[in-house]
Amino acid sequence: MNLNAVNQFIGREWVYRTGDCWAVYREAALAVFGQLVQEIEIPETSSPLANAALFEQGVVTHGVRLDVPEIGCAVLFRDRKGRPVHIGLHVVHSNVLHCSGTVKHPGRVAYDRLADLQRIYPTIEYYAYVSSHGPK
Repeated sequence: MNLNAVNQFIGREWVYRTGDCWAVYREAALAVFGQLVQEIEIPETSSPLANAALFEQGVVTHGVRLDVPEIGCAVLFRDRKGRPVHIGLHVVHSNVLHCSGTVKHPGRVAYDRLADLQRIYPTIEYYAYVSSHGPK
C-alpha cells in the first residue's frame, strides 16, 4: 500500500474519461494498492440509468460484496431510487478518495470521511474488486 500516492489525486479537477469518478477510482486503486481495475467508458452525456448499468457491470459483476468496508475496496454510492451513481476508493480509517462532478459542473477529487458521504447518498455498498469471476 502506498498512502503517499493518495496525495497526488487530492484537488485534481473532474475531467471526463480521465478524471471522472471511475477514472479516479481505477487510477487510485493501481497507484495506492497495485490493483488493476478494468476500464469502462462512462458516456459524456448519459442518463442515470445508463450510468447505473455501467457501474453494475464494472463493480457488482466483478466484485465480492462486503458487509463492512475493507482497505482498498470500491465504495459504491446509490441514489434514492437504488441506482449506483458514484464510486470511490476506501483507503484507510473510513476515508474515501473520490471525484464527484459532471461535464456541466466539474468537481474536484476529495478525500472525505465515509460518515460525511453517508449524509449525501442514501445507500452505500462495498465491493472487493476481483479481476475475474473466480474465487478471491
